[in-house]
Amino acid sequence: MIIVTDLNKRISYNYFVKYKHEAGIVLFGWEVKCIRISGINLVGSFVSINNVLDVFLIGAFINSNNFVFNYSNIDSLRNRNLLLKKKEILHLYSALKIKGYTLIPSKAYWKGSFLKIEISLCFGKKLYDKRQILKTRELHNNLNDGFIN
Repeated sequence: MIIVTDLNKRISYNYFVKYKHEAGIVLFGWEVKCIRISGINLVGSFVSINNVLDVFLIGAFINSNNFVFNYSNIDSLRNRNLLLKKKEILHLYSALKIKGYTLIPSKAYWKGSFLKIEISLCFGKKLYDKRQILKTRELHNNLNDGFIN
């Protein structure tokens, strides 16, 4: 059973999505507890791959207020390691070398007892692309309203 905890809704507005990959995430025990209670915030976060082919989730926020008492070093915005197969990492690493591409986490969900992050290989939209999509969506809605009445 898949239970979605967070969905980055602005990704389809700001980016063209080319590929999607599912990745596991390395968490501490208190982070798992806090995500189950209050969720995770993926807005403004991104994925980075270093030269040693380690994949990190940067900027994801885990709300930890009033849930964790025994831990002294709590960092809600720490860089978290993502788990991917080597073939997937090499594919994403080579795609990131192309100018304009970036990796954005689009969804966080529970798959059984494991938290998974769906990361998307994206290319940024220009302002005129966003306007054109809004115009076509509005035209489509007006046409559908006309046929219903």
